[in-house]
Amino acid sequence: MRHEVPFADGPAKHRVGRPVAPTESAREDAGERAGKTASGAAGVTVKICGLRHPDDARYLEQLPISFAGLVFAASRRRVTPEEAAAIVAALPPGVRAVGVFVNPCDAELETVLAAVRLDAVQLHGDETPERCAQVRARYGLPVIKAVGVPAESVAGAPVRDAIADAVARYAAVCDTVLLDTASVQRGGTGRPFAWHVIPAAFAAARRAGACLWVAGGITPENVGMLVAGYPLDGIDVSSGVETQGQKDPIRIRQLVERMRVHVPVSG
Repeated sequence: MRHEVPFADGPAKHRVGRPVAPTESAREDAGERAGKTASGAAGVTVKICGLRHPDDARYLEQLPISFAGLVFAASRRRVTPEEAAAIVAALPPGVRAVGVFVNPCDAELETVLAAVRLDAVQLHGDETPERCAQVRARYGLPVIKAVGVPAESVAGAPVRDAIADAVARYAAVCDTVLLDTASVQRGGTGRPFAWHVIPAAFAAARRAGACLWVAGGITPENVGMLVAGYPLDGIDVSSGVETQGQKDPIRIRQLVERMRVHVPVSG
């Protein structure tokens, strides 16, 4: 298992500027938080992605939400570094900020990190395992790498095996691998992929000591089926907790409540 890079700790209101170097105790604590999930020991992690306003951050208060995603790639949910800093400042204590990028260059990452205290970087493009390892080492932040999975109607056993192979390659150098529905817009489709690929992908991630998260068309209506029927460490939800394109606090709460019927929710 590779050496852990922790999620930066500290009150949300102070999360502006570059992260400080982590201590060994912080590394160990982060490993505990990030690793014990699919086995049932600590529950399933929840990330709410695509926050666009400080009010979206406040909707997470008093809920077991571990991560909030800020999109810096081309998307209707894209935010500027200045907007992101205001959102991060409004996050409840304990909710970690994840920056979502698509094929970023170092200059783009450095511009964002100079303005926003991120706790992790999510790479949602064509980044190679080598590029993921480079980002992780250069910025001292955990890396979440998205792997696209075809929609339900086209994914058979060969696709399952190919996805597991891709997960294994990224899990060797990343902290978390995220399965998401393959699309031109790189996420945010609101459509699920073929969930039957999850068990093999989860096993591949576990062998490398990484976590496996799932995204793509997750809603309060189907989350119970997902978390009860498939092994995973976390879920990543955006459009599924929106109403008319805006984050909906009622749907966020429904998502958590319906998960809790089946599994513990870590937060």
